[in-house]
Amino acid sequence: MEKQFKISSALKNIIGKDLIVDDFVAIFELVKNSFDANSKHVEVSFKNIIDGESKLVIQDDGKGMDLDDIDNKWLFVAYSAKKEGTEDYRDEIKSKRIHAGAKGIGRFSCDRLGEKLSIYSRRNENSKFSKLTIDWADFEDNMQTNFDSINVNYQLVDSCPYGLSVGTILEISHLRSKWGGDKLISLRQSLEKLINPSQNNQGDSFSITLNACEFFRA
Repeated sequence: MEKQFKISSALKNIIGKDLIVDDFVAIFELVKNSFDANSKHVEVSFKNIIDGESKLVIQDDGKGMDLDDIDNKWLFVAYSAKKEGTEDYRDEIKSKRIHAGAKGIGRFSCDRLGEKLSIYSRRNENSKFSKLTIDWADFEDNMQTNFDSINVNYQLVDSCPYGLSVGTILEISHLRSKWGGDKLISLRQSLEKLINPSQNNQGDSFSITLNACEFFRA
């Protein structure tokens, strides 16, 4: 008799907020994913972090994702097209941080950072936007629920609440951590260290902008 592993919905925590325990590492992994998607620029924006519904928006101008990419790559837990060699990614950013994304689990950095996630993405200006919406609490109701039985919402939409022509936007809301001026300055300094290795090793342009209008605008 042969049997297969059963996967509890608690897997989300194990490879998400329980594994990626540092906010900076979580943001680094998401920025690195943008770099791997051939982005020239990534904008990291904090919104309403003092009062209101706190959000972190990470926007890039990379190659974007369509339904097939979302279904067979982003939602394919632990799968990494980069590691498998099926896509032409840039060289890895060389740094001393933890490379969770290289293992195909960097997408769960979103769970570390906030309770809800909306993704907007498209590959060309003439297509509709792919929108994926996830409420991470759906995976926490019952540990005996199978991980792959929990639905997430996917749809094609005509518009995006942010200015996006081609690329991907991660909108992470209900942030789990407090972000103040000192922490944001430390994040900016850390992101500055992240840029130089990518340019030295690759030679092409890559930039990061950090916006937190309640404290500063970089």
